[in-house]
Amino acid sequence: MSRVRVFAMILAICGATFAIAPIASASETMPFGAVITEDFCEPGVTCGTAVTLFGRATVRSVITSFTPLPSGCFSDHHISTLTFADGSTLANAIVGTLCPTTFPNFRLKGTYSVTGTGRFAGATGSGFVRAFRENGPIHAVLVGTLG
Repeated sequence: MSRVRVFAMILAICGATFAIAPIASASETMPFGAVITEDFCEPGVTCGTAVTLFGRATVRSVITSFTPLPSGCFSDHHISTLTFADGSTLANAIVGTLCPTTFPNFRLKGTYSVTGTGRFAGATGSGFVRAFRENGPIHAVLVGTLG
């Protein structure tokens, strides 16, 4: 969990610089990162908050597919939508492998693709996601690009 906190601090410090920067045009890419903390708010849905280079956001993640794998892990597909104070959104389509540890804990590794609305209209991007639950809320880190 200390890695997540360190990354959150880095994003918070950098966020002061990048939050006012314009979003890259379609021909440019820029780094994208988010540190997310969430928990179940209804069946198949998690809700929480995110810290990004573009400021803080609320998060709502909807599980779209959860299929057992022969390894004992699960193929996990979900959409995590970050909504910023101005109403702009970044929708992250996540595809990963979720492996249970001790109930109800798990680890997830995967990739995501992102599309935006509002100030992020026309933006797309992709990257990787790592998440875990360890006797508390779910912690996730998304790292990639946005352009």
